[in-house]
Amino acid sequence: MDESRFVSLRDNLNVIFKNKFFILGLFTAAMLSSFFYCILASPVYVSKTHILVQIGREKLSSIDTMPKESYNIVFRKRTQDIYNEVELLKSTYLIKKIFPRLKKMLIDVNKQYSPQASLLNRMRMKVNEVNDKVKKCARDLLVKTGLASQLSEDQLLLLRFNKAKQIEFIEDSDVIEIGFRWDDPGFAADALNLYAEAYLQEYAEIHKTNTPLNFYYDQINKYRTKLGNLEKELVEYKLNNNISDINGQRKTLIAEVADIENTLRKLQIKQRDLDIKLKQINRMDKTPGEWIETPNIGQLGKKLTDLSNLDQTYFSLKTKRDAISQFYLGSSKKVEILNTQMDLIRHQKAKSLFNILNTEKKALSNQEIYLSNKLNKKRLILDKLNIQEMKIEQLNRERNILRDNFLLYSKKGEEFRISKELDKNKIFSVKIMEPALPPITPESPKKGLILGLTAFLSLFIGFAYSVVHEYFNHTFEDANDFDQHLNIPLLLTIAKSKYLKR
Repeated sequence: MDESRFVSLRDNLNVIFKNKFFILGLFTAAMLSSFFYCILASPVYVSKTHILVQIGREKLSSIDTMPKESYNIVFRKRTQDIYNEVELLKSTYLIKKIFPRLKKMLIDVNKQYSPQASLLNRMRMKVNEVNDKVKKCARDLLVKTGLASQLSEDQLLLLRFNKAKQIEFIEDSDVIEIGFRWDDPGFAADALNLYAEAYLQEYAEIHKTNTPLNFYYDQINKYRTKLGNLEKELVEYKLNNNISDINGQRKTLIAEVADIENTLRKLQIKQRDLDIKLKQINRMDKTPGEWIETPNIGQLGKKLTDLSNLDQTYFSLKTKRDAISQFYLGSSKKVEILNTQMDLIRHQKAKSLFNILNTEKKALSNQEIYLSNKLNKKRLILDKLNIQEMKIEQLNRERNILRDNFLLYSKKGEEFRISKELDKNKIFSVKIMEPALPPITPESPKKGLILGLTAFLSLFIGFAYSVVHEYFNHTFEDANDFDQHLNIPLLLTIAKSKYLKR
């Protein structure tokens, strides 16, 4: 039965030594290829400059148009402003704008290369020519197959210029880094300076103010006049309607209306009491032999008459009648005379009470009519005051709108004036921190990194190939392999000799 064999360090070294020529050959070929690539590849230089995004002048605001608590404060949205400038720098329009000058500069740079240049430079130029021809053939093939569009030489050069620029926003700062990649350090620096200059011109053109300043002055004067007229109208309206403190006047009227309504309710209660008393007197008047008690009457009734004499006469006659009734029958003439006199006095008192209560009721009715009229007048005044309040609120709203528009145009006019001064003095909110200089060392190719990676990868691939090859190799290497895989004892081994091949 076969058993798995443990792979030891000796086995790995054995694999390496068995395939040492293959590994060394692969390593040598890869290193030579990388070496020649590093020599023949044209170095790429990156020239860099930095743009500082300062306070945006389009965000400036006059201190005179700001509230007091906001004095000496300039509002700005830093991140938004910086990303706006990044997008402007990334636009292809700037490259198109300076393309003729870039092309002329590139032609002048190419003329500077002398035919008597060093052998290495001539070899690089030849490699670049071959590379360009290969790319052109590949592009023509793609165009013929419909996989690419036909582009002119200027268009291809424009795309190359556009790909050469590098735009990066440095986080936690107000700085934008701009780079330009090219195989000539001088051209890279000159092209980047030209690009930065075009950016400043385009920035100034975008934020240039074309609206005449007189427009804002006309609007300011227009709204100042309207605001003054409305203020005058508001003051005259208050004077004509005798309005000083409309809220205080309304509160006073509401209190007066409430007092009148309370007095009217009391009068109505008194009138209902008088009606009840009149019904009771009428009922007692129609009931024979029942004396009419004097109800509670007001001060007016007490002033009109005094009913105490009738009460005394009635009770005096009643006393006499009761005394005579002890000696005479109820149908006797003397008793009937006394009863008749008592009925007359009772009817007289009822009539007097009717007159008193009706007089008091009429007085209450007249007072109710007077208070009702007064209440209606107060309510009309209150309704009028509410209408006047609505009118004043409307005038105040119009005044606030006019004031806001006046302040807005004043603020915009001041901002426009400041912007004009900035344009006049060529003060921008972006600034080139330093001009681009020709780089000393190329950015690529990174020779040390290329050679190091080539060495590592070639050795790794060579060793990996040797291990895989050894894994699929079924040749017996020694007696142990023979005994392990076939389980048969080895009888004889013959040494390899060059004479056996004959």
